[in-house]
Order: sequence, then structure tokens, then C-alpha cells
Amino acid sequence: MANRITTSLVAVLALTTSVFAAEQENTTPSVQTEKSPTVNSHANGFYVGLGYGMSGFNDGDFGKEFENFKVTPDNDTDSGFKLYGGYKFNKIVGVEAIYTNYGTMDFKYTENGIGTATTIKPNSLNVAANLGYDFLNNQLRPYALVGLGYINYNQSGSQKLYTTDGAFAGVFGLGLEYTPTLFQGVGFRLAYDNTFSSVIVSYPTKDDKAFVQSLGMVSLNVQYRF
Repeated sequence: MANRITTSLVAVLALTTSVFAAEQENTTPSVQTEKSPTVNSHANGFYVGLGYGMSGFNDGDFGKEFENFKVTPDNDTDSGFKLYGGYKFNKIVGVEAIYTNYGTMDFKYTENGIGTATTIKPNSLNVAANLGYDFLNNQLRPYALVGLGYINYNQSGSQKLYTTDGAFAGVFGLGLEYTPTLFQGVGFRLAYDNTFSSVIVSYPTKDDKAFVQSLGMVSLNVQYRF
């Protein structure tokens, strides 16, 4: 997963550098003039985006609590996608809604030497504040996301992992957006989002107990500002 994320980061940086160089060449006049710089007219307003990335699941170590009951991940990472849309009020504050599908993850229960399995196909819907600042004539924007939402785990298999399929959640994220003036509202986003919740894990022979678990995703996104 680390190699794939590193490759994605290198690709985004290379694209950003080439686009910025092309824009500078296109907008730099050959003769000195007193014209004012081009204004990015897509700095504020509505935007939508679509992304693809690598997701991971942190179980909160719930499978290590009892000596005779173990839960081990057969696959706790996958690829997934996200859809988002929002409104940017100014250089600093925006608000957005995010739907994320994390793919499929598999787990194996072992109790007293007997194994069973479960599969989850989690997705989340979050509403978050987008807090950042615009640089380079509203083209470059580092930001943080803070918000609330809901996770649906979509369990299946011979042993259910949770007493309920869904849980209320919090979300935190960091990212970097690049929206070149040259592209007329089309931009790119490199993002990390982490959605976490307190869930009740169902033990076959023990009392149920709450654990804080999280689902994270590193994604590359294409977006459009209206």
C-alpha cells in the first residue's frame, strides 16, 4: 500500500509542476505591461468532486482482549472511491458532504481453536467544515476537514462482528487542492480522510463491549468549481 501511495504522490506532484509551468509560460507577457494579474473567478461557490484511493481499517484491538477469542484480519485494506460536493464561502471556510465506499474487508474469528469468518463492505456519509487558506491567486489550497457522519458496515458471513450494522461517526481529514486558472474551474485534490466511531462488538461467549474503530482513505480526486 505504501508503494502505491508514494507513486500517487509523485504523479500528482509531477502533474502540478507541469501544469503550473505551462500556465506561467502562457500568462507571462513578452513585453512589460501594467495589466493586472488574471483573477481566478472560481475561487468561491459550489464544487463537486470524484476520487479513488487506498482504504484501511483499524479495529481498535478488539480481538486481543480475551485469551481464547481472537480476531485476525485476512484483508484489512482495499481500494475504494468517494463522491463529494460543497460550497466555499471565502478563502478560509467551506462546507461539504462526502460519501465514501471503502471496498471489502475480511476477518477471521478463532475461539478455542474453531474458526469462523465475517466480511464487511463499509461506507460512510459525512458532513464536514473545510478549513484552509488559498494561495497563488486562489489556485493552491491546503485544508483540514472536521465533521460528523454515519458509517454502515454491511456485515455478512457466518459470524456478525457488530451488534448493529451502523454507527454515528466523526471525521477528520487533511488535503491539498490545486485549481489552475488555466483549467477554468477544473482542479485536483490529494486527501487523507479518517472516519472513526464507537461500535459494540458482539462476543459469542463474553459480554458485548464498545471499541473505537476507524476507516481511513488516501485518495486522488478530480473536482470542478462552478
